[in-house]
Amino acid sequence: MAKQREMNWEAMFADRMRLSESGCLEFTGYCNPDGYGAITCRGIKHGAHRLSYLMTKGPIPDGCVVLHECDNPGCVNPDHLRAGEVADNVLDMEEKGRARKVVGSAHGQSKLDELDVRLIRSSKETGAALARQLGVTKSLVCRIRRGIGWSHVGESNVA
Repeated sequence: MAKQREMNWEAMFADRMRLSESGCLEFTGYCNPDGYGAITCRGIKHGAHRLSYLMTKGPIPDGCVVLHECDNPGCVNPDHLRAGEVADNVLDMEEKGRARKVVGSAHGQSKLDELDVRLIRSSKETGAALARQLGVTKSLVCRIRRGIGWSHVGESNVA
């Protein structure tokens, strides 16, 4: 009985892919907003590329993720997948210009915006006074003034 369920699972997975001109086997089922395919099995959502790896190459080594050699998040072609560490994935993204770098006020935890940074750089107030006024640490104010923090913000007049 368990073997029958497994065979149906593999058949269901196989019915949800198509071969692209690039040689990728693209998952045609549900994909998340980043383009990664996902299948829900027994109430748990699994990455389609991870399932493909598991079914064809075996268990994913501890501490590893499944990387796409083809840079296509929807691809489930086992020939395009390999296990690697998170650091490998980050390095690969950076080398290929795919890393999303969120800076400044676009960062979800930022307490400042670009206008605040320009104020810090142009103000004659002490770092401690500005830190209290803006609700940040004195060391952040000092780093901003030295150009270490918020270096993407250019100099301009504060109106």
